[in-house]
This record gives sequence, structure tokens and C-alpha cells, in this order.
Amino acid sequence: MYRFNGVSPIEAFLISVGERTEADSYNSILNQSIPVNRISVVRNIRGIHNALNAVNKKVTSEFYVRVDADMVLDRDCVEVLYGRIKKDTNLCRVQGLLRDPFLGRIWGISIFRSCYTKYYHYSGNIGQDREFDQAMQAKGYRLEKYKKLLGVHHPDYTFKEIACKFIHEGKKIAFYRNKGRLDSDMSQLIKLAGKGSIDAFFAIFFIGIGLVQPGAKDKDFCLCNELGLSREKILESSGIVELSSRKEILRAANAVAKKCSKIFYLNNKG
Repeated sequence: MYRFNGVSPIEAFLISVGERTEADSYNSILNQSIPVNRISVVRNIRGIHNALNAVNKKVTSEFYVRVDADMVLDRDCVEVLYGRIKKDTNLCRVQGLLRDPFLGRIWGISIFRSCYTKYYHYSGNIGQDREFDQAMQAKGYRLEKYKKLLGVHHPDYTFKEIACKFIHEGKKIAFYRNKGRLDSDMSQLIKLAGKGSIDAFFAIFFIGIGLVQPGAKDKDFCLCNELGLSREKILESSGIVELSSRKEILRAANAVAKKCSKIFYLNNKG
């Protein structure tokens, strides 16, 4: 265990929009094997970029950990991340893995070196995480991904939350495709779908909804053409996340999935 002479150089920020796990998340920070000097709760700020920018404005310590309220950290999480980042003064962020009951292992919990990162302004683009990485690397700073599980992400999913997750991934795919690149996580997301309370048919269907949100370019509607569906019909389907009947959604998704699963995999391979 690290022992600090005086005040801990690490502070923690808990970003919350009223998640069911907020108290568990807070307590997991409080009970870390090494102390943080304070825990600041950033609550109910609309737009994730606004919440991240609010965190950066509040930073006063040499290092800070940013925790979403749907994360519950292992007891040694902060100690492990701190041990990595303090070894190299050129490291601006170290990221660890979280256990997600639906998606498996995901990148999620990070520690930052504030002198490099606290002045960064998040844009609000759906690709803002990659924009951050590119901006830091352009300045010559390093980012490390440390393959150690350090906590749990989103311990319990509702069906609607799963649907919204895949719609968001569809939007990300459209965003990066419009920038001339494809999202390499797409086929993996579809494969992972069967591990949760949603199956691959749903995953493909909801990803498709995300792809055809307003603002996507016409080439993203090739999916509609292959299926013989109109743009309007698929856009209307976005309201399906409000339905409570899984059977009713499956009926619609099943017809879509049979034709479009191969299309997604082909698109993903370029």
C-alpha cells in the first residue's frame, strides 16, 4: 500500500444522473485501499460533455479519478491505477477494465494527470472520447490501457437500457462512417448480445435504428434498401424502446435480423 506524506495527491469525481447504484459507487470510492483527498459529486448535468468539462474545472489535485455512478470499484482500483500512472511522468491517463454483466470486459475506469488534461474541453460529439485521445497524443502525451479488472460496470440492466445502449452504438457507427472509418466494435457487440437479456436480433435491430437517426448520410440507409424498408418505417421503429412486450419487439426484429446480419459483418470488414 502507498503511504502519502500528508494529503493524498488523488481526488475523485462521481458523475451521477440519479443511477440506482450511486450510493454503492460512492461507498466503493470511500473504501479504497489508498485514500483520495476528497470525493466531489457532479450531479444532474445535462450532456456528458458538460459533466466532463465541469469535472475539469473543479480539479485541484495532481491526479484525479473520474467515476460514473453506475460503476462500483474494487477495493484496490485506485491503488492499481495510481501505481501505473506515477511511474511515467509522460502518462496523462491510465485506463482499467470493468466487468459488465451484459457486455463482458469493457474499458471504463480511468485516472488522469491533471496538469495535462484539466484544461481540455470536450466537444459533445459522439466521438469525443477518441477526440480526447488524439488531442493528448498530438501533444506527445501517453495513454495506457492496463488489462486488469478493477470493478463492475452497470451491475443490473433493464431491457430499455440495453436497447438504448445498442441505439447509441448505431449512432457511433454512423458518426465514424461519415468520417471515413468504421467502428471495429460492431460485430463484437452483436456477438456479445446473446450473453445478456437481449439477443442478436435485438442488437442488430437497435443498431440499425441508431444508424438511421436524423443527420446520418444517405449511404447509411443502404440497410433500409437491402431490407426493402422505407426510411420512415425504420425511423418510426425508434419508438419501440418504449414498448414493454419483448415478444412484440422480437417479432419486428426477427424479420430485420435475418437479412441484415450478414450486411453488418460485411460492412464491418470494409
